[in-house]
Amino acid sequence: DLGGIFEIHVDKELVWERKRDGGFPDVKELKTRVRDRIDPGKDLGHLDRPVP
Repeated sequence: DLGGIFEIHVDKELVWERKRDGGFPDVKELKTRVRDRIDPGKDLGHLDRPVP
């Protein structure tokens, strides 16, 4: 594999890994995963609302 390593950690916990999670995260998915570990009750505004 010639690709590099792409990982995102929050307090040493792996939140996203390119190989495991199938590529790079979209902004909504990444913000949701980080929020769920830091402050699960926090509203992400328009990202938490369903798409009409």
